[in-house]
Amino acid sequence: MSRKVYWDERDVLNRLKRIEGQIRGIQQLVSQQESCHAILTQVSAAQGALEQVGRIVQTCSVAEALLNAEAMVDVDVETVRGTLKDVIRGR
Repeated sequence: MSRKVYWDERDVLNRLKRIEGQIRGIQQLVSQQESCHAILTQVSAAQGALEQVGRIVQTCSVAEALLNAEAMVDVDVETVRGTLKDVIRGR
């Protein structure tokens, strides 16, 4: 069964592919025994990119809850409120 998603699939997949590349790069840095600073810099970049994907998915979750009448029956108002707070705070 196909579901409507409220994001740009190509954008999200490209972001995930870049994150995958970043993780491979981190593995390479570790195997080459690069400096901890260099590794932490790349870990931080990957975390930031993954957090951005999370915000996109959170926004989609809110859109689903607000726009899908069937979902509204199953979604607790506090859950929607909490998700909105997280999206606004950038979590």
